[in-house]
Amino acid sequence: MIKRFEHFLNNSFFYLEQNDDILFLSIYQQKLLQWMNVLKMSGYFKYDQLLDLFLVDYPVQEDRFQFNYYLFSIYNRSRLLLRFVSNEQSGETFSVKKCFASADWAEREAWDLFGVFFFESPSLRRILTDYGFVGHPLRRDFPLSGYVGVRWSHFNAKVISEPIVLTQDFRFFELENPWKDK
Repeated sequence: MIKRFEHFLNNSFFYLEQNDDILFLSIYQQKLLQWMNVLKMSGYFKYDQLLDLFLVDYPVQEDRFQFNYYLFSIYNRSRLLLRFVSNEQSGETFSVKKCFASADWAEREAWDLFGVFFFESPSLRRILTDYGFVGHPLRRDFPLSGYVGVRWSHFNAKVISEPIVLTQDFRFFELENPWKDK
């Protein structure tokens, strides 16, 4: 299968590897739609299912987000992980909904949880967090406790949202072993 990629696509990617029965293909972000069309429509590949779209956040790297598209070809019985990286300023890419209908839900989820925008996506809206939610919870710089606490008030008989107030400041711990001989 790797020989098909190398022969057919003629160096329009920058990394190709096969591990067990999965192909790993790293591409340039600008070529995403071109790649998706070729992988789905070409008689060589026939990747007809988008199984998953997921992101990985690396906040300390220059290219912060890694986009991963997991494709499957029933015809060839092969799996492909197509990936590219994007920095936070251009942390947006084109929607692949026109190629794969299953991309709609995954793109909405990625937008809701990571704040990554997909151009030409028909329905980017929150699906896992409510509309008043501030931030994107799967980013690594999002605080673990969040920004707003929600609790039930028996006195008012309703749900109350209030800002989180931490009762203890952040402490630095010494990681030295106190029992170690000096």
